[in-house]
Amino acid sequence: SDVCSSDLKLLRELFNRPDKMNTKACEESVKSFGLSVIQEFVLRKTEYKTAKKKASSKSEEEYFDVLDVLANFGSEATMSRRMVLEYFQQRKLVSDSFINFHLTEWEDKDLFDIVDKFGYLRQSLADEFYRRNNYTKATELNLKLRNYHDAKKAAEDALSTQELAKKNATKMRGLWLNEKNKDRYKEKDTNIDPESRLYLFIQLWQRPVHTSTCQDNSIAAYCVSYFGSSTVQNAVLASYMINHKLDKEDPVDILHNFGGPLSNISKLDVFRGLLHLTTANNEAVQCYAKAHNEFWSQHLEKMSNEDIHALLGLKVHPTGIERVLIERVKICLGKKSIKEAIFLSNIAFEFECYATAHNEFWSQHLEKMSNEDIHALLGLKVHPTGIE
Repeated sequence: SDVCSSDLKLLRELFNRPDKMNTKACEESVKSFGLSVIQEFVLRKTEYKTAKKKASSKSEEEYFDVLDVLANFGSEATMSRRMVLEYFQQRKLVSDSFINFHLTEWEDKDLFDIVDKFGYLRQSLADEFYRRNNYTKATELNLKLRNYHDAKKAAEDALSTQELAKKNATKMRGLWLNEKNKDRYKEKDTNIDPESRLYLFIQLWQRPVHTSTCQDNSIAAYCVSYFGSSTVQNAVLASYMINHKLDKEDPVDILHNFGGPLSNISKLDVFRGLLHLTTANNEAVQCYAKAHNEFWSQHLEKMSNEDIHALLGLKVHPTGIERVLIERVKICLGKKSIKEAIFLSNIAFEFECYATAHNEFWSQHLEKMSNEDIHALLGLKVHPTGIE
């Protein structure tokens, strides 16, 4: 009877104010009910308040951390911040105070999950990302919060050096422009300063042709100086991907207008850049590849095996491609580079006769061939002696 009465008293304390239990009561609770029960009772509330003593007669409450309450029940009852956060999320408990109390202590991964996985959108989180120099995430959150002043400030910092611009360009473009390169916030009171880096950045991605030629190319020079050649190149190519049916000017000519290293950009560089930005089946890449078939025919020797593979994948067949492929396969065979030879034969799938012509060679070197090599030969309908 006395034991039952004692346990009921402990349960009552656990239920009402576990943060007020003394050391002895905490120890007895752990013995009587176990750690999981203690944690469950403590975490029923996401925050506790404790009286804060002041010099005046009025008292004020301050936040008392859940982790500290758990610690009162012994080291084995403690939980990590992440575990507590996930507990609150699973039970759909609002945990703003807990998140903000530990704001500067969260791991970066936790902070991203709080926003992206758990759906918290608070100014304090935007400010913390900015404090950690994650300017793109700070920009994203401030835009969602319609805090355009801080969004512009974070965006300027995200583009403040060539290195940062290169790292953040794609993300920044997605935040300020839609998939058609139209301004997401044109109708809103963003008031972007025309002399700011952000304004120039948006103009570069929206209107690269105009940006590359206006004011005697001085704007183009600023773009290269501020953002770096690679960022400018990506902006021009991305714009071509969107507007290739409307803008008839070759990206090579646009890039040359920016000067500096971009003056040496070739059509092959542009082709490779377009492939890097998207899949090989993209309509814009195919359009560019077909438009310059004569150029590819004249420069096949400079093209890598991967370039040729990409062209064939786009159903573009430069004049003389068969000859180049056969020569390269011969060279690979001479060097006994079997895998590369098969790769080239596989690229030119319509040249199965060439792979068949060297069936004797494959038969003599089967032991050196990988499963992938053999699979490639069988795919070309070539059956070396002894392959079974």
